[in-house]
Amino acid sequence: MDFLRNLGDPKHVKHFQEFCGLQTPTRKRCDNGHAHGIREISDYNVIYSNQCPGRLTRNGIKNGYSSQSTADTNGFIKNDEMKDINSNGIDSKSNNKNGYHNNSVNNNLHMNSNGHSCNGELLKNGITVLNGVKNGHATIHSNGTKDFLPEYKVKYALPYYIAMLGSFLGDELFYLTFYPFLLWNMDSVLARKTIFVWTLVMFIGQATKDYLKVPRPPSPPVVHLETHHLREFSLPSTHAMAGTVMPIMMAYLLLERYEFPFWLAVGCIPVWTITVCLSRLYLGVHSILDVSVGVIYTVLITAVTLPVVDGFDNFLQMHPLSPVIIWMIGLAGCTVCYPAEGKDIAKGAGVRIVAIYMGLSTAIWLNYQLGVSTLPTASTPYHVMTPSLKWLILSLLRFVLGTVVLAVSKTILQKFSVQYFSYLANLKKPNKLHPSVETGYIIVTYSILGILLQFGIPFMFKLLGISRKAILEIH
Repeated sequence: MDFLRNLGDPKHVKHFQEFCGLQTPTRKRCDNGHAHGIREISDYNVIYSNQCPGRLTRNGIKNGYSSQSTADTNGFIKNDEMKDINSNGIDSKSNNKNGYHNNSVNNNLHMNSNGHSCNGELLKNGITVLNGVKNGHATIHSNGTKDFLPEYKVKYALPYYIAMLGSFLGDELFYLTFYPFLLWNMDSVLARKTIFVWTLVMFIGQATKDYLKVPRPPSPPVVHLETHHLREFSLPSTHAMAGTVMPIMMAYLLLERYEFPFWLAVGCIPVWTITVCLSRLYLGVHSILDVSVGVIYTVLITAVTLPVVDGFDNFLQMHPLSPVIIWMIGLAGCTVCYPAEGKDIAKGAGVRIVAIYMGLSTAIWLNYQLGVSTLPTASTPYHVMTPSLKWLILSLLRFVLGTVVLAVSKTILQKFSVQYFSYLANLKKPNKLHPSVETGYIIVTYSILGILLQFGIPFMFKLLGISRKAILEIH
C-alpha cells in the first residue's frame, strides 16, 4: 500500500513538470507571513502577485474597492492607491474586459482576449511558450474543492507540443476524425474490431473512475495546464487506456490481415502509449499511479477480449437479434447498471462511448442484412498497396464530406434532443447537464451518429460515385 501511495503522490508529477521545463514562481513571504508570487481567487479574497495583500475578509471587498492593508471601519481597505475591482473581486487595473490583472514579470506584456499575459507565441488556451507567462485562475475539482492555477512559464516548447499531441490522442475530436477516416478510407474491418475493444476498455475505465472517485492531483504542488477534465475523477487514466488499447489492437490486426513489417507495428505501440501517458503527467491531470493502472487495466481487458473479437464481429452482422441485444446491454450499462450515481460523476463520457457503439453495431447489422456488405476479393494476408494520387484525392473528398455531415448532424441532433428531454423533465429552459437530460440526449445524438458513420455516410458515398470498393467488407 505504501508503494501505491507513493506512486499517487503529486510531488512526482511536480518533479516531472519541472524536469520538462515547466517553471512556477517561487512563493515568498513577507514579515506578515503572507504568500507572494501567486494569485489565489476564492470566494472572498484575492492575493496579488508580488504584493502583500494583508488580510481580506468578506467586508474587505466592498463597493468595488480594495487594497492590500487592513480594512477601516467602513469595510474599505486603506491604501495610497485604490484599485478597481470587478464583480469577482479581481484587480482590474490595466486589465482587459474579463478583469484579469497583468501581474507578470514584465509590465509591457500584451494581453490576449482572455486576459492572459504573453511575451512569446500565444496558443489557443492562453499558454505562452518561450518566456511566456500564464496567469493563475480558479479551478474546481471533481471532489468539489476549489484551487488555483499558479502562474507558470514553459521553458521548453518541444515537451509542451508533445504533451498537446498526447492529449489530443485521447480526446473526442480525435476519435470523431480518426475512426471515420479509418472506416471510410482504409480498412473497415480493422476499424470496427478496434472500436469494439476500445469501447469495452473505455466504458470499464470510465465506470471504474466514477466508482472509485479518486480526486485529481491538487494544485499546488502540480500545475494544471489542462482544465476541461478536472471535474472528472482520476483513477484510472482513460487517456492512458485509450493510448494503450488503440495501438495494440491496430498492430495486432495489421499483422493478422496484412504483409506489414513486424518491427514497425510493434514499435508504434510504446511510442503511442508513452506519448499519451507522459502527456497526462506533464499537463498535471494524473499521477503516476493513474496512468500505470490505466495501462495495466487495458492490457488485461484486451488479453481477455482478443480471443472473441472475430466471433463477436460475426455475431453483430449475422444474428437476427444482435441490435436488440446490444441496445439492451448498452441501455442497462448507461442507466440502472452504472456503478456510480451523483452530481460529481462524469457519467456522460461513458454514455457517449456506449451510445456511439450501439449505433455503429446497428449499422453493421443493417449492412449485412440488406446485402450491402461485400465479401473480400482476396485472402489474407493482403499486400499493402502504395497510395495513388486518385486514392489520396478520393480519400480526402470522402473525409471532408463525411465529417461535415457528422458535424452538422451532431449539432442539430444535440440541440433538438436537449430541448426535447428538457421538456420531458419539466425544465424552464434547456439544460444538457441536468441528470434527466444528459443521458437521454447523449444516447439519441451519438447512437444516430454511429448509424451515420457506418451506414448512412457510406451510402451517400455510393450515390455520389466515390465509394471505396471494400468499405463494407464482412470480414
